[in-house]
Amino acid sequence: MIDQFKYKVINHVLKQNDWVPSFLKSHSNKNILILIGPMTFSFKVNEKAMLELVDEVEGHDTKIIFSLDAFFKLIIKKEKNNIKVEGDLDFANDFSKVLEQIEWDAESDLAKIFGDVVGYEIYKAGQSFIHQTKKNIINLAETTIEFWQEENKILSKKNQIQNFLNQVDQIAGDVERFEARLNFYIESKKS
Repeated sequence: MIDQFKYKVINHVLKQNDWVPSFLKSHSNKNILILIGPMTFSFKVNEKAMLELVDEVEGHDTKIIFSLDAFFKLIIKKEKNNIKVEGDLDFANDFSKVLEQIEWDAESDLAKIFGDVVGYEIYKAGQSFIHQTKKNIINLAETTIEFWQEENKILSKKNQIQNFLNQVDQIAGDVERFEARLNFYIESKKS
């Protein structure tokens, strides 16, 4: 039941974006598997070059693997780190462009259910909630990092690490100079 709802919602959002075929025309009848931590999503580009969420099929043309951390960084900060791509890289690139630009016309869907005015107000309240939640998550993360750096000293600051590395380099240089002097002294005593 949940899977059917997931398929209907995702396919509905994909169909609202009628510009998608221009990106995916050359990838008709290809499949892509998205792994996000323990979750799996399988998409197919149909004969009309539209994306649709499908049951898992064998023989994917492209596979994109995210850790949960990498996925959240992609969503929140737009950072594309620690993402593994296997298979058709052109397809993966075009797929990522589609996902970056795809939008859910939530206002229209809410207007169909509640009417134009109420749908618009619900949409605006939802947008405000999402914006504030995102801001709160970033603030919480920054505060936690600062606490771990300043109070608990679990994490080191970037400049502290750089100072430590500079000191290690200084010691290594001092040891090399001492070794050269020692070797010179030993050679001078032999002769």
